[in-house]
Amino acid sequence: MLITAGYLNRRARAVVASKPIDFAALHKDVTRILGGGDRARAIRIYRERTGAGILQARDAVERIARGGGG
Repeated sequence: MLITAGYLNRRARAVVASKPIDFAALHKDVTRILGGGDRARAIRIYRERTGAGILQARDAVERIARGGGG
């Protein structure tokens, strides 16, 4: 049986998303990473912890960068 990487990624995000998310810690970590100038890493961390898609994570990280919530 052939399992594609896309399937595995969706499955991994579903598992991550089923765990409780500490948004305060996520916000703090994303803010710290953005302070270091690594926007791509901040988006990746947001995606890993929330299971969000790339566009959702990018938008959330941009809101955090502007001083709003994620």
